[in-house]
Amino acid sequence: MALFRELRDKRAVIDSLVLLAEERLNSQGDATKARALLEEGLALSRELANTDTAKEGKLLGSLGEISLYQGNMALARSLLEESMTILQGEDMDELINKAWLLSQLAKIAAVQHDYTRARTLYEQSLAINREVFFRVNTPFYSGRIGECGCCPGGTDVGRATLGSGRSPSRHHGRSYPACLSC
Repeated sequence: MALFRELRDKRAVIDSLVLLAEERLNSQGDATKARALLEEGLALSRELANTDTAKEGKLLGSLGEISLYQGNMALARSLLEESMTILQGEDMDELINKAWLLSQLAKIAAVQHDYTRARTLYEQSLAINREVFFRVNTPFYSGRIGECGCCPGGTDVGRATLGSGRSPSRHHGRSYPACLSC
């Protein structure tokens, strides 16, 4: 990253910050450091004067995801929705990001016990993934639709698919309903 900073290659610095943030969050569980790295990347992205809106949208979405796991649902939702407004393109990368954002908004809905909305958001995410033939995440989102049936207010289809219920999942030390497991 030092080389990219020396070369004043802001896009490469942003990419490096995102990778470092993912590493800090996923391998060390350090959401505070990950947030700081992503906020630095977002500031650099905004200096590019909206020449790369996909990067800005993804950074906002990642900050929203961290806010979700830190328990700040209002901030998470705000960041994710802002990201959705930025990612309005129809290219494959933006559609894949949009599907991911919808799944994060579904997690918020589930935490707030709005399982019908969570299911709807997961279904929208799945539809986008199918549209762009991004089969890697299709099983993930399909499973989440069924898991929403395991929560109170969920569907009979989900219960029939996955049984009468699951124990809460854990992510970064926090308990969530089964439909939030990662």
